[in-house]
Amino acid sequence: MNRAIELHDSTLAALTVDGADVLVSFRPAYVHTSEGRPGVDRGAGWAQDIDLRISGAAIFGIPVAQPVKILGGRIWIDGELEGGGMVPLPLPASYHFELVLVLESDGAVAASGGSPQAVMVGEPRYLEDFPGPSA
Repeated sequence: MNRAIELHDSTLAALTVDGADVLVSFRPAYVHTSEGRPGVDRGAGWAQDIDLRISGAAIFGIPVAQPVKILGGRIWIDGELEGGGMVPLPLPASYHFELVLVLESDGAVAASGGSPQAVMVGEPRYLEDFPGPSA
């Protein structure tokens, strides 16, 4: 089963600095699951609390209001833009990782660093079937 976080339907609960790392806490993240491409092909949507740790990271902008709804975003893995505002799970090992989130309030925030790790917190909660492309 393939999985990915859809940034658009997720909530940023906290963005914190932990030593040299940045911790991005999604409470919850909207996670697409599919036998094909998550968020594109038929599958399901789940709510899952996730902590995303970025090593040796820097933050650009800190949202005043937290938690805050994420309106969209992009990620780059080793300089390559990942499409569709989706964060693959598990994250591939990478030298450089950049996350940009567009927030409902406070504009945008970015975190840039390396070796991203996503940790699932608690159990996922089923939300809905995702139909995939129309016939």
